[in-house]
Amino acid sequence: MKFGDDGIIRKFFRSGTWGFYFAVEEEGYCGPGDELIYLSGDTFKIKVSDVVQLLLGEEINGRQLSRMLESNLADQMKLTVVQRLRQAS
Repeated sequence: MKFGDDGIIRKFFRSGTWGFYFAVEEEGYCGPGDELIYLSGDTFKIKVSDVVQLLLGEEINGRQLSRMLESNLADQMKLTVVQRLRQAS
């Protein structure tokens, strides 16, 4: 499944399919025994539980919200962060 769908994050949330997902640098095929190489990670240390709190409308501190805006989260998630920041002000 590709993340080009604007509603993908909410679909995953509603399905209960929470976790982490990998970005694909180059499309192709892999099979049993193929090597997956870790290239880099998100330095913002955003946890799945942070995103769940955001989607559930639970209280999140401003520092967490700022980290989310600066991170590699999907644009849809960043829009949710902006909405939360507007509600807080």
